[in-house]
Amino acid sequence: MSLQGNWASGANVSFLFDFEASYKVAKGVPAGNILPFDFGTTYGAQQKLSAANTSMHTREPVTPIPGNIDLTGDFPIPLDAIAFGWWLKAAFGAVVDAPLSPMPLDHSAVVNQSSIGSGLVGIPCTGHGLLPGMQVLLQGTQHQDGSYVLDPSTTANQLVVPMAAFNAETLAAGTVYLGGVLLSGDVVQNFATGKVGIPAPGHGFQAGDSIIITGSTNYNGTFTVDAATTANEIVIDTAFTAETLAAGVVARPNLYTHTYSVVQAPATLPSFIVEQQIPDLATPAYLFSNGNKVSKMAMKLSGDGELVPTFTVQGSQPSLNTGSYNAEAPVMNFNRFLFTEEFHYLNGVPTLEVMEFDFNLDNGLDPDCYPRGSKGYRQRLADGIVGLNGSLKALFMDTTLLTQAINFGSAPYQFGWAMAKAGLSFSLPTIRIPLTGVPVPNPKGLNLDFNWQAEATPSKGVKSVTATLINSVATYN
Repeated sequence: MSLQGNWASGANVSFLFDFEASYKVAKGVPAGNILPFDFGTTYGAQQKLSAANTSMHTREPVTPIPGNIDLTGDFPIPLDAIAFGWWLKAAFGAVVDAPLSPMPLDHSAVVNQSSIGSGLVGIPCTGHGLLPGMQVLLQGTQHQDGSYVLDPSTTANQLVVPMAAFNAETLAAGTVYLGGVLLSGDVVQNFATGKVGIPAPGHGFQAGDSIIITGSTNYNGTFTVDAATTANEIVIDTAFTAETLAAGVVARPNLYTHTYSVVQAPATLPSFIVEQQIPDLATPAYLFSNGNKVSKMAMKLSGDGELVPTFTVQGSQPSLNTGSYNAEAPVMNFNRFLFTEEFHYLNGVPTLEVMEFDFNLDNGLDPDCYPRGSKGYRQRLADGIVGLNGSLKALFMDTTLLTQAINFGSAPYQFGWAMAKAGLSFSLPTIRIPLTGVPVPNPKGLNLDFNWQAEATPSKGVKSVTATLINSVATYN
């Protein structure tokens, strides 16, 4: 006697997700993406069986009574700059997509920030929206032009960059480009039929990237980087016209900002389908479910391991199919954030005092909608009041946090991650922390441990939380 057939392997499992047209109503044309996940998912249907209290004139048990079907579980999701945007829409509900345009610099003086760090210079740029760790190009100034990586001391209204020397200047002009490359002074090459070579030493673009060229006479526009591109030459598909690029020509990545906030009535949290694909059986299995919503989102930022937020999902009705909801669904690109790319701001000021930070969002869903005649399937998931809280462990360096707790004061908090051309930040305009003591567990360094709660001020248009994702995806809508 031997086992027959294949033993399904977790290594081959995929999850396909697609937003619904309305609750439990699929789109007219199936779409969706296959998204990355970490092992440890617990999502699935659970049904309780209750023993019947019926006598059939024997001691043998009778058929049990099936209960309601609870479709729920956790998805551990790796934090990245591309696929994670889908989960943010599912958790927050509202997202506004917009092209990321170059930002004009303020017409004011640059600042010598050597007191923060040797060689640092502050470039005034109110509301720039860029994050520490991003690569920027400054262009159009007298003394500050060049490519830089934003220093951790960058604030909401000042770009802080490392320079070889400080040159005083009151800016009369200038622009900051995220990930831009200056192309001035080079001769455009007739690379091949229908292709043009733009000299750009060390440009950093990859085949398939979408870029925007500005300042040129003949090559302004949006282009896809060709596979023939080399480390020092950008190849694009366009007709050749002779040109020596003049001063101020810039190639920059075609990037977008996605701003997420708590969805407000009459809109509701979006629902979505989940398809668990198990392909290595003799007859592949597709576990399909509809009417899913994100109930909770939790992030624990501690230590130096992988960043893996957890999303708790609740849904309606499962089914087992032999074919896929969408066999052509693409695998969404993935660009992981690392803990070394993380930053934290308290009261608008960069801080290195935070040792651990927990973030919990609870959408307050009402899962108990099992009307008579529903055959035990959940029929709705009503949105409730959002709960937004967490914990904070910080080095005891001063009394700022204790003073805030004693006075029941509030403070803005921001945290996130950034790489050269992408970033994710969470902004909490108002968090409050309750008063706590200062435990002394040992003779080593003292820490402060606080639980925090966030709040909104609707009368002033202040949201409880806003997440902003910058990447190359045009839209998550």
